[in-house]
Amino acid sequence: QRIDQDSFAAFLLTSHFIATHQRISSFQMEIGYGWKRAREELLESYQHTFFSEKERIDFLFSRLNSISPQGNSQRENWQSLVDALRNLTTLQRLTLGINTVFADSSRVLKMLLGCANPNLKELMIDCWNDTAMTENDFFELARILSAFRSVEAFGLNFFRNSNCSDRVIMNFCQLLGTMFNLSNLTINLASAERCGDQALIAISDIIKKRKGSFVSLALYFNSNNTFTDLGMRYITGVFQFCQHLRTLILRFPMNDKFTNELLIDLSQKIGAMTKLVTLTLDFSSNPGMSEPGFIQLGTNIGFLTQLSTLSLYFTQIGNKGLISLSSSLKQLVSLTSFTLLLNCDEIITDEGLNELALSLQSLPSLITLFINMDRNELCTDISMMKLTDSLKTLRRLTSLWLHFASNMKFTDATLTSLASALTTSFPDLTSLSVHFKCNTLFTNRAFQEFFNSFTSLKDLKSLYLDFYCNSLIQNDAFRKLYDQLANCLGLQILLLNFDCYSRLGADLIDRLASVSYTHLRAHETGRNLVCRLLLEKK
Repeated sequence: QRIDQDSFAAFLLTSHFIATHQRISSFQMEIGYGWKRAREELLESYQHTFFSEKERIDFLFSRLNSISPQGNSQRENWQSLVDALRNLTTLQRLTLGINTVFADSSRVLKMLLGCANPNLKELMIDCWNDTAMTENDFFELARILSAFRSVEAFGLNFFRNSNCSDRVIMNFCQLLGTMFNLSNLTINLASAERCGDQALIAISDIIKKRKGSFVSLALYFNSNNTFTDLGMRYITGVFQFCQHLRTLILRFPMNDKFTNELLIDLSQKIGAMTKLVTLTLDFSSNPGMSEPGFIQLGTNIGFLTQLSTLSLYFTQIGNKGLISLSSSLKQLVSLTSFTLLLNCDEIITDEGLNELALSLQSLPSLITLFINMDRNELCTDISMMKLTDSLKTLRRLTSLWLHFASNMKFTDATLTSLASALTTSFPDLTSLSVHFKCNTLFTNRAFQEFFNSFTSLKDLKSLYLDFYCNSLIQNDAFRKLYDQLANCLGLQILLLNFDCYSRLGADLIDRLASVSYTHLRAHETGRNLVCRLLLEKK
């Protein structure tokens, strides 16, 4: 509610930095959480590590306090930052974020925008969860934004904003009509409960009027009870004018107004966007969608042969939907990044996962792979072994995420086949995340073999292992893991979640400390060891 003394000190330092670095081209600022809270979180983070680091943080904040005048949220306390921004004549990208309840949010936002370079190329206004700005504040904000006519990329984030209404969005859409160079648009109305069909219609109309001028669209509409079938039809219908898009991001999770009929219609329009390079679709937890819609969508994705990044978040895709998608993946030979999240899809069996595994062999350029099928209890070792065999053909992978938590049918065969792939196939792997939480069938022998495979991962920078509730693992397997991690000299991030004896935490710290890392934290509760390590080489 009030800019406190510590916060104002931070703004003084920010202003001084900007004033002395006038060639800055990108500036991002977020208002909402106090500097004092950040200090407390930093100190808490270091309570388990070297005292010298805690002293350094205390010294930093004492210096900030020493230069702080009596602070509050009056205009003069922002003036140094305003003056500094005014002098940034080279500024091209500006992001201003206001979140939570902040009484002066509207006035501060208008002050900062009023002094920014009017020739900005990229502008993002982030007002998520802000209950202080009124409708009239939004109207005044739109008026100020009308000065930025050179903007090429513009974004509005009104996530959980209780005062953003249909009238507000309609007013902003009129503003978009004056940005003649606009080619990239992002709008987030997720959980903005006062936005309904009229907002969707206004957004659809501006996209339709601009037709081929957009190359990137990102739209977020979820769990909003005021949307009806009418508004969603307008949104899906407008994509017939978007054949020139190169990036499309649609996130409609938990939206019960998005039906199978609309999905089929949308998938046909997406299939015509043959210039797409990046596609993200999030239709997770949509009760109106089912296998027939995903079959059609999977077929049409196969026409997007220029795709390099594909991210899909679905529920209830089913075997036939997954088989349709897998068949299309074989056509996407330029794909470098693939994310597939099928959480809680209880109708996928070995048949569907087998087809997905075979399709990966047709993606030789893949660098990043993320597959999440948590809480799927029908797949067995048979399909997982085929998946890991297919992984061996992806020699260029640098990031691999495999999440199959809460599957009670996987046995040692799954873990040892994955170990074989890690040992022989990924010379450039830098990021690995493996989740088999709540699987009680893996034995200690399989864990030893899996951990031993890390010998080949010399360039690993990020590792996340989650085998919580795997009670058969024993101390000797953990020591094998620690020995291997000590050889990963480039490791920067390590997250571990296991059932184990708490004394192993001390063992882990002793072994990793010998590799000369300065940031290390391990938190233990009972038999559960949770390690969250931010590692920085000396």
